[in-house]
Parts: sequence; structure tokens; C-alpha cells
Amino acid sequence: MKIFAYGSLINIQSLKTTVPGVGNIFPAKVFGFSRSFCLPSSYRFDSQTNEPVCVLNVKHSSSQASLNGICFEMDTNNFEALKEREKFYSLQEVDVHHYDDEIGSFSGYLFIAEYYAPYSFLSASPEQAHYLRLCIRGCEVYGLDFIEQFKKTTDFWGIEENTDVEEIWKGISTSNHN
Repeated sequence: MKIFAYGSLINIQSLKTTVPGVGNIFPAKVFGFSRSFCLPSSYRFDSQTNEPVCVLNVKHSSSQASLNGICFEMDTNNFEALKEREKFYSLQEVDVHHYDDEIGSFSGYLFIAEYYAPYSFLSASPEQAHYLRLCIRGCEVYGLDFIEQFKKTTDFWGIEENTDVEEIWKGISTSNHN
């Protein structure tokens, strides 16, 4: 089974914690989706407020929109652990492309939550920053272009000012990497 990952599962260490038998990991992209911090986590919480940290989700977008991430393969035994981690999402079949190839594609799946109340990014939360750094560290393996694509294709629900979004990214790049 091939899975397209677009959030914390991009981070190989995070992925292998849940799916130790994962294989054939490579940078990929899908078309017709956009990525957003808009979903409350089921297991990540801010230590000061005990509020859920905001995690990534995707939504359907224009057919020209592309979203970078990774693709990996796993067997059905490991799939149960991944489903438990992503229990508030459902699987959707998608056409996956290698990151540098827009023409050839193959069938894979991504996790999407479609029925939820949008949830705001917790800008002041250290745990929120940790989650975003986890995603960025996963992107670092694939180079600066991959990181920039991740940033360009990621929005923060409830945060509309460009300067506020710039501050979020600046805080991640200038903070220590706990």
C-alpha cells in the first residue's frame, strides 16, 4: 500500500515510530489539494493551556494546485498502527507523482479529515512550534526547494495577515530545534 504524507509523517523519525516496517520512501506531490493548519490534534496538547495543538489537514483545491510531501509503502500489518495514529482522518485514493515528475503518476492514498470544526494555530504554544519544526525537519532531507514548497503550500486557518504568517515561519527558523 502506498501512502502520501503531507504533515508530520514527512519526518522519517516520526513516521518510523508509528510504522517501523515502512519502505520505499521518496519525495512526491499530489494535485488538487491544499494544506492547512486547521485541525485539533487528538493527542498533542499545549502544556500550559491543555488545548489541542493544531495539526495539518488537506482540502480539495483547484486541479492545478500541487502539494508536496512524501510517499511510502507499507504492508497491511503496519497499516493498523498508522490508522490508529490518524484515526480522525479517512483515506482517500489519489494520483501521486514523483516530486520532479508532473506527467507520470501512480495510485496511492492520503489521509483527509472532511467533517470537523476549523481550529486555529496556537502561535504562542511551544508544543505547536515543536509540531511545525517536526514537519520542517522532515522536509530538510529533501532540500531547500522542498522546504520552500512546503511553506508556500501551507496556510494557517484563522491567521490572515501575511506578517503574522511570516512571524510564524521566522519563529520556527530562528528558534532552537528542541
